[in-house]
Amino acid sequence: KDITDKALLWNIQLVQKLLPIGIAELIKSLPSIEALQDEQKWEQMQKIIRDKDALTPHWVSVVEPVYKLLIQSPIFYSERNGGCWVTIEEAVIFPECMVQQDLLHTLHEVLIDGNLPVVKINTKMAKTFEEILNLKCRTVDPSLVQSTLQSAQNSNRMQLTPEQRLQLLQYLTQYGQPTHLEGLKLIKLRDGTFTSLSRQPAESIYIDSAQH
Repeated sequence: KDITDKALLWNIQLVQKLLPIGIAELIKSLPSIEALQDEQKWEQMQKIIRDKDALTPHWVSVVEPVYKLLIQSPIFYSERNGGCWVTIEEAVIFPECMVQQDLLHTLHEVLIDGNLPVVKINTKMAKTFEEILNLKCRTVDPSLVQSTLQSAQNSNRMQLTPEQRLQLLQYLTQYGQPTHLEGLKLIKLRDGTFTSLSRQPAESIYIDSAQH
C-alpha cells in the first residue's frame, strides 16, 4: 500500500537518506579533531562504528548505508609510522584466534616494524564491513608474518629477542605449515644463536628432546 502521509514520508526519507549521511560525516571528521590524541579518537571511533550483532534490528538498515559511505575513508587507526589512519581496504586486521597477549604484542611489533598498517578491531566489525561492502579484509596470517620476517631478516632491520623468536616459532607451527618456517632464523641452537630450516640445509640440525 502506498504511503500518502507527507509527515511519515518525510520521516522515512530522514532515516533512510539523511541520517546515514550525517553519521558517516561525523565518523569521517573524527580523525581530524585536534583536541584529542589519536588513541583517544580511535577509542571513540570504535564506540561509534558497531558490528551488526551489537545493534537492534531496526538500526541495521541505517548502518548498512553508513558503512557503504565509509569504504574509501581513512577511519581506522594504525600505529604504523608513528600513527596513521587507513581505510578498511588498506587495514591489516588481527583475527580472534590470537588470544595470548604476549604473542599479540610480538606480532603487532613485527608487522608495524615491517611498515604494515595493522589495525586492532573486533573481528565481528571487520566481518560486518565484509558482508555489507562485499570485500575481503586483510588479516594477519602465517604467510604475511613469514614474508614480513623474511624481508626484515634480509635487511637486518628488525632485532628480535630470544623470547620473541620462540613466540613466532610457536605461532607459525600452530597456525601455519612447515613451509612457513623456511628461511626464518627461529630455531635456537645450543650456543644461543639461531638458525633457519631449509629443504636443503647446509648442515644437519638435531633436536635433543620431544619438548623442543
